Amino acid sequence: IDAGGEFLVGFAGESLVAMGGFRPLPAGEVEIMRMRVHPDRQGRGLGGALLRALEKAARERGYGKIYLETTIVQTRALTMYRSHGYLEDGRTTKAGFEVVQFRKVLAAG
Repeated sequence: IDAGGEFLVGFAGESLVAMGGFRPLPAGEVEIMRMRVHPDRQGRGLGGALLRALEKAARERGYGKIYLETTIVQTRALTMYRSHGYLEDGRTTKAGFEVVQFRKVLAAG
């Protein structure tokens, strides 16, 4: 946060149900990290709402691009990122998992 990032949490009553944040990268880009929605709350739009809020916060801080990674087995996450305009930018392997890398250019506004 001190370096220009953001971290958001979502509660239902007293239960933490969603979280996510971003950290700055070089060249006006941020990396979305720690995106999580409780399994009992998935499929209700919380992830998309969180992602849009993080995008808005990044734009307001002057960042123009977003980078993120998820594993190939996170099919709901892959679908969500693609449906929000993220384009696959590569694949790699980390700790034995196939990782899909995405980027998105943020529109002004």
